[in-house]
Amino acid sequence: VEVRGRIDRLDVAQDGGGERFILVIDYKRTPKDLAVEEVGHGLALQMALYLVVATRQGAGLIGLQAEASGDLRPAGMLYFPVQPAWTLFEDPPEPAAADQGALKSHKTKGLLNLDAAQNLMFDAAPGYSIIVPQRIGKDGKIAAKQSRVAPEEQMQALMDSAMAAAAGLGEAILDGSIALAPYRLKDKTPCGTCDFRPVCRFDRNGGDRFRDLLPLSRDE
Repeated sequence: VEVRGRIDRLDVAQDGGGERFILVIDYKRTPKDLAVEEVGHGLALQMALYLVVATRQGAGLIGLQAEASGDLRPAGMLYFPVQPAWTLFEDPPEPAAADQGALKSHKTKGLLNLDAAQNLMFDAAPGYSIIVPQRIGKDGKIAAKQSRVAPEEQMQALMDSAMAAAAGLGEAILDGSIALAPYRLKDKTPCGTCDFRPVCRFDRNGGDRFRDLLPLSRDE
């Protein structure tokens, strides 16, 4: 099974120890967040699979020299809104306030590598970043509970999970699996926005049942 995709943007940075990190950015018309739980269940694989490719083959994609073409460490995966909602002001704003509002409206969402964030590779400004989903406390360290960060081993586990889910989906397609069992995660199902309901004809009153997925914690 071959999976194809196009990565919108790759950013690479090097820390003080010479380790290279690569960041995947996907442009979206409107704000979008990365639901780690959905990645874990195989429902949202795009960004995690992009990061797998970026860490394994990103050096060649961005033209690093052969001696620097080893595996890159995952810096994270972010959605960048290019057409966000309007920024509203009660009175005509000062230019600086207008610029600040524009930056906030384009703030990225996703998941960052905790090590890279601690090295201030995304934003060094204290407090909540207006660029990435992180907060730096008064002690100069990342406030993990107010940031969307994960240790690298958790991020790698998420990437491995996405690869396994993609392989499983490919095998199911090749096996001809067409079970009428859409997922349900908490209160979310794909049926409300599905264009193929007249073809699918999923009917709970007729005995059809959702495939219920258990909520996942960050550690899971």
